[in-house]
Amino acid sequence: MSDIQAGPLQETSPDDEHHAGPLPKAEPAKRAQRPQRARKSWREQRWERHRRRIRLEELLGWIFVPLILVAVYWGVKGGLAAMGTDLTSLIQGVKTAISGAGGGR
Repeated sequence: MSDIQAGPLQETSPDDEHHAGPLPKAEPAKRAQRPQRARKSWREQRWERHRRRIRLEELLGWIFVPLILVAVYWGVKGGLAAMGTDLTSLIQGVKTAISGAGGGR
């Protein structure tokens, strides 16, 4: 079955409720009065500011610390590549120097 009208639309009468004119204006609803909250003391306000600041610092820490670690890793890797070596060769050289297998005496 289709939602499309099959034939011409029927005319509506002026008494039809959808065409009766604008609705009468309603009285504005009265708002319920909220009970006034007691003003917080300066210590409570300070504590809330402190708590918000700590939360913000934690959030920024969780975002920036991984970014900093990745940037340091890329920086070390790029610096070693600029010197013509890599991290694996550097670690191998340190192991050789520590073991004394280089024959330096």
